[in-house]
Amino acid sequence: ADRLTLFFSGRLTGMKGVDCLPAVAKHLTVLRVPFTLHICGTGDRDSYLRSTINDLGLDELVIMRGALDFQDELLPLAKNTFDVFICTHRQGDPSATYLETLGCVIPILGYANEALDGLIASSNAGWLASGYEPRDLAQRISELSSDRHSIRAASFRAAAFAKDNAFEKTFEQ
Repeated sequence: ADRLTLFFSGRLTGMKGVDCLPAVAKHLTVLRVPFTLHICGTGDRDSYLRSTINDLGLDELVIMRGALDFQDELLPLAKNTFDVFICTHRQGDPSATYLETLGCVIPILGYANEALDGLIASSNAGWLASGYEPRDLAQRISELSSDRHSIRAASFRAAAFAKDNAFEKTFEQ
């Protein structure tokens, strides 16, 4: 099967749950899921992530991209490269990342925090993990890796949701 191209973008802080990304990747290798994971951003957990990725032997599968210019680097990369956004946020803040990601026509898989739960319910442009552990995300990614039709369909729903909820349209309402 083709490799799934997963990504996380945002501040690399404990509050965003990024510490679990190497464990998700390790679980995916155990499940024999073909993937690459791109981590975009900077923050106080950057060196932890780099050393953990190295210690787990994941350097070939997990790519630390650092800070990318949103308009010139992240957007083109997201639109042309990534299949699924991995959301490790455990807190329920209404992250702008969610709408930006859907606007790039990329579905989201994440922990069922309050904000993401509501967004997935209203957009149907992603999936929630069954729990709040890295293995729960990895298990759902494994299921999706053999169901590319679901990913493609969720991408179309992401585009439709983003179009229906564009800033201008929402502001008018």
